[in-house]
Amino acid sequence: MLFGTSPEEGNFRVLSQPATHSLARADESTGGSLSSNLKERADDARDRAFHAWATGYIFEKRAQALRKKLQLVSFLGLVVPLVVGGLALSYGVGFSALPVIIIVGSAIGIAQAVVALWSLVATWVEAYDHAVRSAVNNKALTREFEGVARALTIHDSAAAEIELRTLEARDDAQRDLDTRAGVTEPQKREGMRSALLRTQRKCVRCEKIPESMQPTECGVCGDYNNWLSGWR
Repeated sequence: MLFGTSPEEGNFRVLSQPATHSLARADESTGGSLSSNLKERADDARDRAFHAWATGYIFEKRAQALRKKLQLVSFLGLVVPLVVGGLALSYGVGFSALPVIIIVGSAIGIAQAVVALWSLVATWVEAYDHAVRSAVNNKALTREFEGVARALTIHDSAAAEIELRTLEARDDAQRDLDTRAGVTEPQKREGMRSALLRTQRKCVRCEKIPESMQPTECGVCGDYNNWLSGWR
């Protein structure tokens, strides 16, 4: 979870029932307060599920982009020597176009080596590994938070509260890891739009429910593209 506030702060908060001055209704008042607290905890679980989904979406897209880059680096590292060696074996060293092919292949090989070096410096492999694990973990947290919210809604409070506290601890730990991985503001806006679209919630800025992942000019759920988000 990388988002600090609720997407619709206040929209899901339930106020406590006003206190009654009748002693005869003390038990009923206590029951109303308990019900209000369960609803608040259910709302907390839904908010956590919302943000976990948004974060999982961000790292899922990051994993896809990094996988393509790593595949390209590996492909170029193999294709150049295979092509040059294959032509030399097939046509012999006297093949007239071989010198030109070697020059072109050498240029591509140098470029590939530079990109491969940068992938090591930029820790693409480690970043890809974290992105995959984060996407899986955050999607799992989404499902589990939603399950706890449903349990709290039907007043299955004892077991659900224990599970919610455990999930909150896991979510906080995952959030720390994801924060250190670095996420840009355009990526956060895209993740927010994905979560709003999934849950059919209104954005607090533009007050619209997204109908697609097509970016808009909204500073909360839009204003992103593949270049701004760093997917390309």
